[in-house]
Amino acid sequence: MKSGKVFILTGAQGEGKTGRLVEVIDLLQDAGIIVRGFYAKGYWGENVRNRFDIVDIQSGKSALLCSEENQKDFQLYGRFYFNPKTIDWGNTLLLSDEQQVIQKQLAVIDEVGRFEMKGWVWSAVLKQLLSSKSAVLLVVRDCFVNDVIQKFGMVPDKIFSVKTNALEISYQLKALL
Repeated sequence: MKSGKVFILTGAQGEGKTGRLVEVIDLLQDAGIIVRGFYAKGYWGENVRNRFDIVDIQSGKSALLCSEENQKDFQLYGRFYFNPKTIDWGNTLLLSDEQQVIQKQLAVIDEVGRFEMKGWVWSAVLKQLLSSKSAVLLVVRDCFVNDVIQKFGMVPDKIFSVKTNALEISYQLKALL
């Protein structure tokens, strides 16, 4: 694996970024690429997303990341209360093999946006990944792409639109890893 590759999957809010990401992950895993990290599963209430879980890409296990409803020991960021234990778990999922040099490996964060630009949620682990040899695939809303790139000093190797076919994205990622 080449050192420090950064890839971004982007699209508008509600355009299907997570769905496309899951398709790409499945194709990469079928091709023998080790994918670690998580994707976010959103739940709807009264026409808005009111809760998110993160799902471990390797095991399929999930945990409540945030909710509009306050729960004991959760931290308020914006309109959501975040579970610090789930954030710690997500960090562990991203960094579990980070020290090992493993060919064809990709760390995934779904998603990076306004919270990370304020230094919250996945900000610290993202900085650590970007300074390592890990290849990273980030899901970022199109309206935040330039701000995220600037905030974290990234030079993306490739930015994929959610409108791009999952098979095409997976082919390009395999070639670039």
